Formats: sequence, structure tokens, C-alpha cells
Amino acid sequence: MFIVDFPQFHAWLNGRSRSFWLCLGFALVLCAGWLDYVTGDEINVTIFYLVPIGITAWYAGRRSGSVLAVVSAAIWYLADRLAGHQFSKPHIAAWDTLVSFTFFLLANLAIARLRVHMERERSMAREDFLTGLPNRRGFYELARRELDRCCRHLLPLTVAYIDCDRFKTVNDQWGHQAGDELLILIGQTLKSSLRSTDVAARMGGDEFAVLFPDLKPRHAEEALRGLLEKLRQAVEHKPWDVDFSVGAISLSRVNQDIEEIITRADALMYRAKREDRTSREPRILSGIT
Repeated sequence: MFIVDFPQFHAWLNGRSRSFWLCLGFALVLCAGWLDYVTGDEINVTIFYLVPIGITAWYAGRRSGSVLAVVSAAIWYLADRLAGHQFSKPHIAAWDTLVSFTFFLLANLAIARLRVHMERERSMAREDFLTGLPNRRGFYELARRELDRCCRHLLPLTVAYIDCDRFKTVNDQWGHQAGDELLILIGQTLKSSLRSTDVAARMGGDEFAVLFPDLKPRHAEEALRGLLEKLRQAVEHKPWDVDFSVGAISLSRVNQDIEEIITRADALMYRAKREDRTSREPRILSGIT
């Protein structure tokens, strides 16, 4: 039985080039023009031109949709003339063509604008407004994608959970504005300290998660120690008495659910928080599975 994997199909559609959508749209416009011609002036098939215009505007953008709107208006006029439609005055044909073009263009602009707004809302729903990092929802989506990739190619993966110790004290002593400043600083440090392939996110409150794909456990732990050192340096000259605890899970065989992995990393992070806090060594508890 054939079953469509909608997320993968959606990703495939979004991965097509602008030229692909223009060519497809042009082919569909020709089909609509042929239908317009064979039905003559008895049946109005203008709405069928909106299908290729809408598809092109949605996937290829406003400019490509505008090009197709011009092509659609021209083919509509040509089909109308070839079908033998007679007008009482010559300028009526030009006026009808202009009206059709305006209709097609407005539809293109509306659909393209709707796509932009939807993508913006989608991005905001997956982004932490304070730090600019992905939020919990965004991290889970990115992590599942990386998990699938590492599973397919038999690559290692490490998930780390980071907690800012004594964050509540910062809020109590210095106010919530200072707490926000601290969270922003942590987010900026994570962004500047990680590889482009790594994923960092704010999971809520003072907790952050980092995903290290393609790193063996030993190298991932080295990367985490370097990251914690940079976090400590970032807050070193601030008046806040904070530190960081980390729990990490490294997977040599990526065949587990991402929720289970994050739960285990979270549990290790809380164990690290309970350990001796007098040491200046980064408190990292890690596990390998």
C-alpha cells in the first residue's frame, strides 16, 4: 500500500528550484489556455489560471508569480481571440485583458504575502524571543531531523543539557532585567562558540540544550568543556554569582527517541547540580549508549 510521508513530501516541494516552479507553472498555464480555447466564450475558465499562478507564487515567490500573471493574461487573450470571441468595440478586448491581468496579479500578491506571513509566524513559533535561539519546540524539530540523518549515515550524536546555577538569585537580587541580560548573554555565547552544524536552544527558564552531530563522545566532551569555559568567561566580570551544570548523552548507535535522549541528559544535568560546587572544574556528567 502506498503511503505518502507528508513531512518529507513537503520538504521535497520546498526544495525545488524557482526554475522548476516557473516551468511547471508555464506548462499548467498552457493547459488552462488550451481549455479556454476549446470551450470558447460560453464557459469562463479564468479561475483555472489561478492554480499555476498560486502554486508559483507560493513556492517560487512574488516575482515569479508576477511573471506567470503576465503570461497568463497574454495566453488568456490569445485563447479568447483564437476561439473567435467577437466584441462590439475593439478596445473591449484590451480592457478585458487588463482586468484579467489585474485579477491574476492581485491573486499572486495575496498568495505570496500569505506565504511570507505564514513563514514568519512559523519561525516565531519556534524561536525564543529573548535569546533568538530555537525554543523547545524548534529544538525538538531540529533534533529529530539530525537524529534521522545520523541514524541513516551511522554517525555519532551528543545531546547536552545546560543549566545556569543560581539564576533565581540573580532575579531576586538584581531584578528580572538582569536575569534577561544574563539569558541573552548565554544565548550570544552559545551562538558564537558552536559550529554551524551544532544546534543550541533555550528549553525554558535558565535551561539550554545543545546538539553535537558527527562528534565522537570524547570530542563532544572536549567541545562541552570549551563551551563551559567560554560561558564562565562571559559572566566572569559581571556581578552575578552564577555557574553552569551540564548533563550529556552521547549515542554511538542513534536508534532512540529524541524525547528519551533529552530526558536522560536532563537527569544527568540535575545530578551534576547536586555534586560538589566548590570545584572550578566544569561539572559535566555524561553517559554513552
